[in-house]
Amino acid sequence: MVEPALKSHRVFAPKPRRQYFTFEEIKEKSGLKNIALEYDITILPPKKIFFPANEILFTLKNQKINEPKPAKPALILGVHPADIYGLLQLGEIMANPKPDYYYLKRKEKSIIIGVSQNRHDHDFSKRWGILSGHLPPIFDIFLDKMPDGGYLATVGSPAGKKLIRKIKLKKASLRQGFGGQTDKKLVAQIKAGHIAEQEPDGQAYDQDTIKKAVIASQDGKIWEELEKICLGCGICTYVCPLCYCFDVEDKTDYSTGECTRCRNWDACTLPTFAEIAGGKNFRPALKNRYFNWYFHKFVRGLEEYGQAQCVGCGRCSKFCPAGINVENVLDRIVREYK
Repeated sequence: MVEPALKSHRVFAPKPRRQYFTFEEIKEKSGLKNIALEYDITILPPKKIFFPANEILFTLKNQKINEPKPAKPALILGVHPADIYGLLQLGEIMANPKPDYYYLKRKEKSIIIGVSQNRHDHDFSKRWGILSGHLPPIFDIFLDKMPDGGYLATVGSPAGKKLIRKIKLKKASLRQGFGGQTDKKLVAQIKAGHIAEQEPDGQAYDQDTIKKAVIASQDGKIWEELEKICLGCGICTYVCPLCYCFDVEDKTDYSTGECTRCRNWDACTLPTFAEIAGGKNFRPALKNRYFNWYFHKFVRGLEEYGQAQCVGCGRCSKFCPAGINVENVLDRIVREYK
């Protein structure tokens, strides 16, 4: 499907990496062979493509500023619904209230090809209302796995339609999104297959209740208990589709006189995150830093953007070296609040 885009786009797709999966760049046709569309979760979300862990913003030499050469727009194949919602929310965050020039420039003219997702043990996106067979509001093409092993392609944008025209597909495998006509037989197949899902395994989240519960828990014992377990490593932040903290560093090469301004991922759970000049640290205790992570996601996020900054992908729990399960923490906070 993505072969025609190799010349015009940087193509990314999920590939096996030991026992896990990662979004990898595919530079040649031969790299399309090992794509894994039926995966459970990637280590890092697709945000890394538009918001890299390390990037050069510009260089300064002889009072002249130079930006890195613009890369080709990205095409990402195999994005799960939860990650598409993550990109939707992150795009709003990066655009408001002050636009992030570098993120928006990378996101421009990108193509998102979604795919219905396989669940894993830590996935709780259904409790946020994100279902495998439910098409997110932004995508260019969405692929639903069919019972016969094929995929039903839904076109969701002019760019997706243009790309799909270059591919020879059976008529029965294509439908139009956004109010287009869909074959009733195909809809019945989707509902009969594993794509259709029932109510969430746990009780669906009420975001306002979570917000109030997190605020009320600030002086609760739960944070002291988690402080004894949490390593403060920042992995929950790095793997989250909606964490975007960063640090800016200037590096000077004294042999050439060139200064490079870099942007690197940071995490509010790290010991020096709230440290300022002079050595003052506003959150020296790990319990306060970890609470701040929840407060930002489930209180500030809801107040500032009308949506908690979590899509329930479960990466934070799956890859936590201390075994902390965020879904269980939220359930306990709400339970104790009620």
